[in-house]
Order: sequence, then structure tokens, then C-alpha cells
Amino acid sequence: MDGLKAELASLAREAVNDCEAGPRTGAAIDAWWSTRQGPERAVELIAAGKAAASMTMAALEVLGDARGLAVTKDDHHHGFVGEQVELRFAAHPTPDARSEAAGKAIEARLRGVPESGRVVALWSGGASSLLSAPLPGLTLDDVVTTTEQLLAGGCTIDEVNAVRKQILRATGGRLAAATRAPIDVFVISDVLGDDLTTIGSGPFARDESLGIAQDVVRCVDVPEAVRAVVLAAQPSVIDVDHVTHHLIASVETLMDAASTRAQEAGWKVRRLDPAGEPMEATVSRLRDACRELQPGELLVTGGEPTMVLPTDHGRGGRAQHLALLMAEALAGEEELTFLATGSDGTDGPTPSAGAVVDGATWDEWGEAAVTARDRCDAYPLLEDAGLALIWGATGTNVLDLHLLARARN
Repeated sequence: MDGLKAELASLAREAVNDCEAGPRTGAAIDAWWSTRQGPERAVELIAAGKAAASMTMAALEVLGDARGLAVTKDDHHHGFVGEQVELRFAAHPTPDARSEAAGKAIEARLRGVPESGRVVALWSGGASSLLSAPLPGLTLDDVVTTTEQLLAGGCTIDEVNAVRKQILRATGGRLAAATRAPIDVFVISDVLGDDLTTIGSGPFARDESLGIAQDVVRCVDVPEAVRAVVLAAQPSVIDVDHVTHHLIASVETLMDAASTRAQEAGWKVRRLDPAGEPMEATVSRLRDACRELQPGELLVTGGEPTMVLPTDHGRGGRAQHLALLMAEALAGEEELTFLATGSDGTDGPTPSAGAVVDGATWDEWGEAAVTARDRCDAYPLLEDAGLALIWGATGTNVLDLHLLARARN
């Protein structure tokens, strides 16, 4: 990788670094901790998500002797040290037996917190998969099958989380119901609009998406037991008055960081609102933006495009597939370069965060690109060409970043 592709890859990595969850969590908790009022309370620290380890270490620097439990994705330990907090690992995006056990363990810890105590919760993207203990009447296999069907069926993250909130014990406000102690939730948002009822499937927020969940299970082939539970569910009446949420980073934070880095590198920056539309709509929107992009201009946007996987699909993720489609859309316009990356460092079931392509990439691949596109098998092609972004876990999770640049004169 060289030239403009390398420059965009470096710029994107710097922007993601600027959104690292640890420093942002530490600053937010320090500001909150210094202004708290009332009697001292014993602190129970719980964390879940891809950034849980780095968030927990930062929190402990402020909270000192807090004890608790953190759950994160495999290989997302970030050099974790914190003897008084247990760190567990579980699977994402498809949950496993460890996810079920972790969900029950988090709930049990909260039930043990008296009203005279205090809960500090650190939440980031991936939490609902990592805490996938099913409600009574359902099994982990039901949850796994449902998750796979929703993801493969092109459901939006809002739709996926709406269903999860009806079938999991650690979602839809149920963790708020586990204790009457005051709960302060520090959130790294991985959803558009930063809806607190959707981030991590809203474990501390009252569920307001039952209607969406019921519409989804009527249309998607989920297990019959899941469909029955969702259709029989009643609107939530969980009390969340003892919960306070603190939003500390989002995709807008990432876009701000990328814009600043680009301006420092001499680019004139344009912004496009992040979106969660179907993949084809994202490609069309970006292709239209190319027409207005002048030499030396860089477009910054992001979000989470949705895609429907074919039955015989290959390896990749939404960022890599978007890069593949944009390589096709930009074919012949060698002055244009495009990058898409997941901010957490992983994109689908691959070691790649995303990829960077330009107007020459598609023609260089030939027929192999068509096959990869049709099978959603972008990763092998991108990795072999040296265009995959292999970063490892980044310590944050604020959706995807998309950069589109027209070369300087």
C-alpha cells in the first residue's frame, strides 16, 4: 500500500486512536466523581463491550478500590490489569456458552448491590452479544440462531437490538431492575443517533421498541420459541429513575477526529451525515458525492450500512464489502481513493478492520472481483492485494469511518 491509500490509512488510524475509550472514560469519570454529592457509597464496577477492558482500567485509576466484573470480546484485553475486577471473555457477534454465563454473572452481581451502594457501569458496542443469557423458556441455541438470521437477513442494528431486548436477561432495562442502588452508566455509542435504549440493547433503559421487534419476527425466519416469546411480550414498565447515562464518545466524535487530522494534513474537508442505510444506498450516496469533490478535498462520513448475505457467502464484513463495491463504482477514476473501516479494529469474522481502494483497484482484480462481490467474499481479495487494514483491537467502538478523497493537483 502506498501513495494516497497509505495516507488515508494512516489518517484513519490516527482518528481512531483519538477516540480510544480509556482516556475518554477516565476524563468523564474524573469529572463526575469530583462533583458527586451525598454519603460515600461502596462502588460496584461492571463493564461490557469491545472496549470494556480499556474503560475499566481508566475507571479504576479514578475509583481506586472499586470491585466488579468486566466482559469483553476475545483478544480485546488491551493489557488489562485490575486485580479487584474480574475480566471475562465471550464471543461476538454470535454468542457462545461464555456469553450466557457472563450475562447471568453480571445480573447476579447487580442483585447483590444494596440500595446503599453505587453502581458504575461501562458500556460499549458488542455488549448484548457478550451477555447473551436468554430469558426463561429460551435456550442459547435459540439466541444464536436468531442472531445469525437477523444479521444475515439485512436487519438494521436497531431491529437486531429490538429483538434482543425481548429475549435476553441483560437487555431492555432488566439490569436496571436488578438493584435499587444509584447507577451511573458511561457509554461509548456504536449506534446512529446515540439512542440509549439501543446501545448494548439498552440494559439500563426502558424498552420502547416492542412493536419493532414484533414486526421483525413476523418477517424473519427466527426459531418458533423466539417468535412466541416476542409476540407475547408486554410493554416495559421497568423503573429507571435511579439510572443516569453519560455519553462519552460516538461516531460524531470519530468524524470530528478524522476531520481535524485531515485539515492538519492540508486537506479541505467536506462532511456528510453518517447513515445506517442499505449498502447499495451508501454506495450511491458516496458516488454522487464524488461529482462535487474537488482536487485536494476529502469527504468524511461514517455509519453502518446494512447488507444481506447470500447463502453461500465468503469472508468479509460490511466495511470490506463497501470498499469492494466502491472500487467498482470508482473504476477508471484513478485520482479517487476510498477507505472504510470499523473503529473497533475488526470487521466481520476476519482479522481486518476494513480496507482502502482507489479507481485503479477494480480493473487490477479482473474477474476475481466480480466473484468476490457476488459471494460477499471481500477479505481474501483485499488481504492478498495488501489493501486490508490489519490493526487488531483498537480499544474503542464508535461505528465505521468512511473517507473519500480526490488527489491533490
